[in-house]
Parts: sequence; C-alpha cells; structure tokens
Amino acid sequence: MSMEYRILPAENLLVVRHTGLRKLSDAPAFFRMLAQDKEYSVGMHSIADARAMTGGEVETSELVGNSLRVSMMKTKVPDPVKQALIAPYGSPGFDMMQRYAAFAATNPNLDVRRFDTPAEALEWLGLTGHPDTYLETGDWKLVIDVGQDTIDAG
Repeated sequence: MSMEYRILPAENLLVVRHTGLRKLSDAPAFFRMLAQDKEYSVGMHSIADARAMTGGEVETSELVGNSLRVSMMKTKVPDPVKQALIAPYGSPGFDMMQRYAAFAATNPNLDVRRFDTPAEALEWLGLTGHPDTYLETGDWKLVIDVGQDTIDAG
C-alpha cells in the first residue's frame, strides 16, 4: 500500500511505482505532496508502473473527482504532457489505470496511454536505454499511505 517516485529533470520525467492495493482516491494527496517537491513541474512527462499492484479500487465518485482534477489541469499544462501507464492486460492494476486513461482523455493537453511492457512505454516517450535505468535503479522517494494521511518517508 505504498508508492514511490523519482524525478529525472534531464529527461523532464516523473517516474512512479505503485505497490500493493491502490485506490484512485489516493491520487489527490499524492499530487498535493508532489507539488511541494522542488524538482517537480506540472509539465513533466511521466511513467506510472502498476505491475506490482495487488489490486485497485475505483468508485464512481472517485472517477468524477479525478476527472475534475484532470479538467483543471487544462489551464496549468502549457504543452501536451505524455503519461505512460504500465499495467499489463489482466493484471491487478489494469482496470484502474485504464479508467484513469479514459478520464484523462477529456484533457487535450494530456496524452495518456496504457502499455503492457516498460519497453513499449519508454519507446512511446522517446526514451532510450534499458527499462531498469528508469524503473529500478536510482534514488526513490517513498510515499506511505496511512488511512487518509500521506507520509513522505524521504
């Protein structure tokens, strides 16, 4: 029930790894915390790796709330932003990531696509190198969800 992220400024890239059971309702707290990170920019492209998720919970009200957030970003994103979601078909994170992609499609400044493999996602983002370079190695910031609270474990 945690996620971790890293920011690669040279690539203008945010990388997020989801583990355990994720809820779409976790997203607003994560984005509020992320906005406080000095390296983060709302115009960054991103990869969300959901391969380690054990499940995803999505309620209709959460979809509406997140679609509103996506709509609000229309005025905050100066150039189109690519978001690559890695959630193989049939995996526990597939449904949640697919639903997020559908709602994000309402924002013309976001291009969100789901991929089965990291290699496909990296190719679409125009990144070269081995997927482990982006998804496994490096310094990660751990975010732990405890009830309604989000703790930055550094």
